[in-house]
Amino acid sequence: MGAPSTSTATEKATRDGYGDALYELGVSRQDVVVLDADLSGSTKTNKFAKSYPDRFLMWVSPSRI
Repeated sequence: MGAPSTSTATEKATRDGYGDALYELGVSRQDVVVLDADLSGSTKTNKFAKSYPDRFLMWVSPSRI
């Protein structure tokens, strides 16, 4: 991955950017997994979960993350 370009950047909610970034990392890297504590709707990790269910672990206790 190269340095991010700010010339084409648009504003978006932080959680949308987080979910999009995790998904893009999942596309390019097979070693990326997501640990989630039932917050996929809030953290926007549901796109990653649908595409890579074998690398998405749900119901992880927040105290164990």
